[in-house]
Amino acid sequence: MSGRRAGLSALPAIDVATQTEWPEPLLDALHQISDNPDMALRDLQRLFYELPHTSHSLSPWAAHAVSTVSSVKSLSVVVTMTF
Repeated sequence: MSGRRAGLSALPAIDVATQTEWPEPLLDALHQISDNPDMALRDLQRLFYELPHTSHSLSPWAAHAVSTVSSVKSLSVVVTMTF
């Protein structure tokens, strides 16, 4: 599945993960989607901005998403500066 299509399928997972008692399979899917090397930074940011303001069940993935976005942004700055 391409990064773009995976990102679109993640939106319902974000909504459902906040409503279920066992969000682990959805969190695993979100991790796989956000770790997909084909995932565009803007699509990952869009997922991050779709997160509710508070969610205990999504907090592990939210922390992972923030770390990933920060790493990608830092890498893009380094690559831009070297060229």
